[in-house]
Amino acid sequence: MARKLARAVAWLDDVERRLGGGAAAFAADADNADLAAFHLQLALQECVDLAAHWVAAEALPPPASAAATFDALAVAGRLDPALAGTMRGATSLRNRIAHGYGDVDLARLHREASEGLPSVRRYLAAVAAAAGL
Repeated sequence: MARKLARAVAWLDDVERRLGGGAAAFAADADNADLAAFHLQLALQECVDLAAHWVAAEALPPPASAAATFDALAVAGRLDPALAGTMRGATSLRNRIAHGYGDVDLARLHREASEGLPSVRRYLAAVAAAAGL
């Protein structure tokens, strides 16, 4: 879990750096935007994987979908329900990037990523705390 956490944080750091120039600059540099989207997808996949590990470690009932994994943790009292909802939304963003990469609206991606990164970092801190890391 420590390796997954470290990778997710490193990818988020890169995404945050790539978002830093503002939405217009982000959309104007296709290579930068593509790499930011890819690293965001990887970081969010690590979040899903960490949630699945957490569910398994707690012997919780298996969720029906990747997004529902966060809900399972919230229902069990392991994760704040509002944060679980945010992570459910992050899973949707991950899916949009993964399945419609060329069609991703860069202005929307910039906005959602910029607004969502603090919540993803809070989730990773919760995982680290639960794992004793």
